[in-house]
Amino acid sequence: MSDQLEELFTGLRTDTLPQVQPPGVDAARTTVRRRRTTRHAAAATALVAAVGGTAVIGWTGRGGQHENRPADRSAHRAVAGLGDRTAGGLVGESLPATFTDVQAGGYTLAVACAGRGVLTVRLELRREAANPQDLGGQVVSCAADPQPASIMVRVPAPGVLSASINGDDQARDGASYAMALRHDEESDPSTQASQETVWNTSRAIDLLTGSSSAEVQSITTEEGSQILTTAAGEGEYLLRTACAGPGAVSFKMETLPARNGKPDAIGETLIEETIDCIDVDPHADGGLTTVWLPAHSGYVVTVTPDEAARNRAGVAWVLEPQ
Repeated sequence: MSDQLEELFTGLRTDTLPQVQPPGVDAARTTVRRRRTTRHAAAATALVAAVGGTAVIGWTGRGGQHENRPADRSAHRAVAGLGDRTAGGLVGESLPATFTDVQAGGYTLAVACAGRGVLTVRLELRREAANPQDLGGQVVSCAADPQPASIMVRVPAPGVLSASINGDDQARDGASYAMALRHDEESDPSTQASQETVWNTSRAIDLLTGSSSAEVQSITTEEGSQILTTAAGEGEYLLRTACAGPGAVSFKMETLPARNGKPDAIGETLIEETIDCIDVDPHADGGLTTVWLPAHSGYVVTVTPDEAARNRAGVAWVLEPQ
């Protein structure tokens, strides 16, 4: 992996990796998380957003030159009525969209892409006197008659949300995207990592510490699901996992190739399995899984807890180079 790419992924890890400490430590709340989602398109997943002031790309849903293109009209129609704020434009011309004065709370963002190809959307939450917080990213499929992808999310703190749009070659050749976002009044903005999930994550880390010279990664389970991006060099690895606490979690690892020094669309699924968590005398998963990571690529892990594990269990894993 080039020094430039390594620096990029390292920056992502610095902002996104959970800092697991003993119960009650606020740092554990900074885990990058992908929340419980409502999916409206089988091939499309989604984004995070929040209502506030909006810096719009291309048009705002109130008319403009870009809406004259069929693809723009299709994307706009797909998200019409799904939020009181809209943003969108040509994929090939897009600058980051920013939503200012975002308050902590629950929101739903719908996104649609009209045309061909796929989009990769990456989000950051920016706050004064704090480093940008990487909120992860996901892939949205484009179509001639697009269906919107939606996600429900709790924004952890007030700030400015920035959404960058990167399309593949097909999407940059004429596709259009649209976003619509709304505030979910019924959402509880106070959800935080419980002491139990922080403690169990620490226990899961301890189970894997010393089993390998590689760094142990971990994640708490206070939301519907979480997503984490990190770097890894090309080669073969042995994956070992551990989950402490009640319930079970779905564990999915996918490649995240880079193009032109930036993370691109999520790629191949390396492993997808259910991990049974152990509450009393937990131990590491006895099985080792072999995975291969290509050159110029990182990986994405998505952990989705069941109801028994949510905000109680903790997950850790380690990739040992071979």
